[in-house]
Amino acid sequence: MGDRLRWNPQEWEPHLEQLGKEVKKEIGIEDASLVIDGSGTPKKGRATVGVARQYCGRLGKSDNCVVGVYAAYVGRDEATAMVGAELFLPKEWCEDPERREKVYVPPQVSYRSQPQIGGALVEQLSAQMPFSWVLADSEFGRTGAFRDWARLLGKNYVVEVPKNTHVRRIRAGTEDTLERRQWQVEELRGQIPVKSWSYFHIRDGEKGPIEARATMLAVATHRDGKDWIKETLVIMETLDGRDRWYYLAHAPKGTTLDEFVRRAKQRHRIEETIQECKGEVGLDHFETRTWQGWHHHMLLCLIAHWFLLREKRRLGKKSTRHHDQHDSRSDRASLLPSNAEKLCSEPELPSGPQRGLPASTLPGSKTPRATSSLSNTGS
Repeated sequence: MGDRLRWNPQEWEPHLEQLGKEVKKEIGIEDASLVIDGSGTPKKGRATVGVARQYCGRLGKSDNCVVGVYAAYVGRDEATAMVGAELFLPKEWCEDPERREKVYVPPQVSYRSQPQIGGALVEQLSAQMPFSWVLADSEFGRTGAFRDWARLLGKNYVVEVPKNTHVRRIRAGTEDTLERRQWQVEELRGQIPVKSWSYFHIRDGEKGPIEARATMLAVATHRDGKDWIKETLVIMETLDGRDRWYYLAHAPKGTTLDEFVRRAKQRHRIEETIQECKGEVGLDHFETRTWQGWHHHMLLCLIAHWFLLREKRRLGKKSTRHHDQHDSRSDRASLLPSNAEKLCSEPELPSGPQRGLPASTLPGSKTPRATSSLSNTGS
């Protein structure tokens, strides 16, 4: 059994690559966004690969769970497809050879933080699919490494950061002169004049339109052993000031606040898509305990969600072909067998008095022997 379950990434990686090709063909655009996010699945006990006491968004607290890092592609018409999934393996697992061996964790797998896994996903998918923006929440923005990874790959980004993130302001009218004082981004909120805020419609809610205000300013952030890196701080908040979000962004000079806000709104697409995957294709219903089993389950869920997304898009479209130009192999017809027309013309059940009778009375069947409901407990 050990040989049969040995690490073999080629079992699923070609399928993920094929999924990426399909997504690229259907909704791929150069201006797309790749969104990275982590999601936990509650699990009891100690046997399931990666299970540990860690933060679980589903529960809103730290508890026993398995955490995956996911990548979603937001492409044409804002259609969102899941295109990547990696298991986060906590340090306690990485440092326990006995537990690793029981669930077949490959020997070359070492500890990687969630931002490191997210950065690797960005690099891997940038070679397969077109996108210009990378988006993520504060789990990935709390250090500069993830943002630097996106920048080195030539991508723009809008990444949420914690409110205690330190920055230095770039003096107005200059491009490189930094103020001496370091600010927490939360403190800078109080320094922004009223006239600097712009107002945006976020979405239509159940009780009416949801609106917010936002502003941006040039700042620099520090890296260990490096100079200060120029970035754009974007602050968004609800009109009552109860909810507030801080983002560090990078994009070509002249990028507008409207564009930064639009990308920040797209980040929530992955949360919606993960919930769709959990509710519609069982993303969080895995019962496997092994490393390979988890990745196989994720692969099947990603493919299933893509199938549903494609069908939703097809059903929402009207064919632009003339009726006499219809291709029987396209759209939903491609899902049917070649002899579908013949099958549909044949009756599903026997006609006449046989319809609805027990199966044992149909031609060619045998009458079953009477059995007791307790027969399976006998000899």
